[in-house]
Amino acid sequence: MGTEGKRRVKRRKRKSPVAVLLLIILMALIVVAGGFIWLIRYAPTTEHGSLSSYYTQTREDEVCVVLNGSYLEPTEEEAPYGLVVNGNVYLEYTFVKQYLDDGYVYDSTEGVLRYATDTSLITVLMGHSDFTVDGDEGQASAQILWQDGDQVYILADFLKNYTDVNFYAKSEPNRIIMESAGYIKTEAKLRRNAAVRRFGGPKSLILEDGVQGESVTILEDYGKWICVLTENGTIGCVMDRQVKDKQEKVVEARLPKRVYSHKQMDGNVKLGWHQVTNASANSRLDEALANNPGLNVISPTWFQLNDNNGNINNLSSGDYVASCHARGLQVWALVSNIEVKVDEESVLNVTSHRDNLVNNLVNACLASGIDGINVDFEALSIGCKNGYIQFIRELSLACKKNNLFLSVDNYPPADHNLFYNRKVQADYADYVILMAYDEHNATTDPGSTASLSFVKEAVANTLTEVPAEQLVMACPLYTRIWTVGSDGIGCRAQAMKATPEYLAENGATTTWLTDEAQNYAEFVQDGVKVQIWVEDDASMAEKLKIYQQNKLAGVAFWKLGFDTPQIWGTVSQYVN
Repeated sequence: MGTEGKRRVKRRKRKSPVAVLLLIILMALIVVAGGFIWLIRYAPTTEHGSLSSYYTQTREDEVCVVLNGSYLEPTEEEAPYGLVVNGNVYLEYTFVKQYLDDGYVYDSTEGVLRYATDTSLITVLMGHSDFTVDGDEGQASAQILWQDGDQVYILADFLKNYTDVNFYAKSEPNRIIMESAGYIKTEAKLRRNAAVRRFGGPKSLILEDGVQGESVTILEDYGKWICVLTENGTIGCVMDRQVKDKQEKVVEARLPKRVYSHKQMDGNVKLGWHQVTNASANSRLDEALANNPGLNVISPTWFQLNDNNGNINNLSSGDYVASCHARGLQVWALVSNIEVKVDEESVLNVTSHRDNLVNNLVNACLASGIDGINVDFEALSIGCKNGYIQFIRELSLACKKNNLFLSVDNYPPADHNLFYNRKVQADYADYVILMAYDEHNATTDPGSTASLSFVKEAVANTLTEVPAEQLVMACPLYTRIWTVGSDGIGCRAQAMKATPEYLAENGATTTWLTDEAQNYAEFVQDGVKVQIWVEDDASMAEKLKIYQQNKLAGVAFWKLGFDTPQIWGTVSQYVN
């Protein structure tokens, strides 16, 4: 065969056994490395962490608090919210007031805790396991109040008697899980055994091994992961696919709904205040009622605080009351804190002083046949916050037992007086009276005593806390004469009935101000500008339209003797 006929045959090189082995090893290493990387990055950890990583304690006897799904952790400046003492859980007093029930009032001077329901008054003494309900004794499972340094703690089991909250306690670490009546939550069940982790993600430490079928409360939804509260009081995360049967649930009330009863007048209240500064002024009743205003309630200023122990000055007169009753008038005696300088914090915050005040007022009413009490405590400091509203509660319960009306005077709502707590007043008092005046006074620039917009706003804001059927709108029967000169700004109050003559003497004419809904006068006298925002029957008519439009419980007027005959004709047009 010739060379041209020969085929070239290419010989295939044979792979080295060593190369093949290296390739296999390399591939195996890649698989192992990938698996290792997956294990590090994605494989769920089975490592368990301590609940103490979530529930932090500053002392061994501290109890951590979970309320309505939220872990409430005190700041460094605050005392522990809970303590465990002799195996019992106690909750710190200010925590209870802020988060659970503001009705508890503790007197640190005498070591007394008070609580008022709609019908009863509960009293607890420091160091005791017994308590009284309107004088009848009850017994708790342990000492009710616990003193720890400057802090006072209340036995949690005792709180359940009056505060509608469910709870259970767990240990290691100590914690209490609480739910208030009305709390809306989302419940679910674990579809299978599931690790409850500190955070969302498979690498987060396990806080609890959840069991299939266990109920959990869903607190937050992060998508693939959800935050839950377990039956064991653990807050942690599980995967969303690990739960089933989600449903919304409302925590039901355990305690009966409270019903606050109110003594009501037949028809709307038409009240006039009669300023009585001494016993002889009682003889001027006829003068105060000379204009026959058609009132159905008169409120003489008979009672004043006269010391820090709850004693009162008493100017009441049985003959005065009898004369009013003969005219078809009820008598609601006013009690004031203005005339005598006292320490209102001592009067209201110290239990025995507050009791003394309540008893003195009620006994004075019963002795003279008085029909009710009108509370007019003005310019209180915020230090009176708890004692004042507890005084209203306790006085209300005493008035109900003795068939007396209770009304409470209030400023228009403002940030500095919100602690007067008109909502609680409305629960306990029969009527809440809004003093819809002194928009401007000696501490302000010149202006109206009660412009239309001011009265509208005062009524609207008060109605957010007080039902219309309990709200009485009080109007001024006076104005102010303002002077603006080189010596500064001056003002003095003037009776409504004296204003027309004053304007005439000075040749002043009035102009109707639409926005204020008042007549306005201005003139210059001896180089001083004089300004008057007049209160008269025209301005009164506009105010009474607000009363009418809001279907309020009545009207009141400060004060009798400042009025004109014409004003009562205007009142009768709007108040039936």
